Amino acid sequence: MAVRRLSMAELASLLPHAGDAFFLSDAEVDGWKASGGASWRADHPHLRGHFPGEPIVPGIYLLEAAAQLAGVAIRCGAEGWTPETLGVLAGVRKSYFHRFVRPDERVDYALEVRPTPGSAMYAVSGLGKVGGDKVLTVELTIAGVRR
Repeated sequence: MAVRRLSMAELASLLPHAGDAFFLSDAEVDGWKASGGASWRADHPHLRGHFPGEPIVPGIYLLEAAAQLAGVAIRCGAEGWTPETLGVLAGVRKSYFHRFVRPDERVDYALEVRPTPGSAMYAVSGLGKVGGDKVLTVELTIAGVRR
């Protein structure tokens, strides 16, 4: 399978997220491996209060960006995935935040997605890094549910 680099328009067509809830800036899918980036502007609505004078990207945003990237990989590779199927974050098995992420820092994700045989569940594991610094280690479960 060839590496697929996705444009912003393709990402927007694969994910139901929009506006301030759409976190990915780019993605590349190679089979069940996905890489991509996300960053949050200093004026993002939730950063103004998290924390005043010391803005930090909320950890849940780091997890959600990973889940969105996993969703892109699933949409690109899953058989039987239809427009009526919605990928949702079904579980956070493990997550470790290794350092703060500041506004405008780009988090580069590298994920591996594994379909769970006989179900619409996908196990996801991977890392997020800023520069060479690890900021997130994560294990997620994504479920495909009918809308």
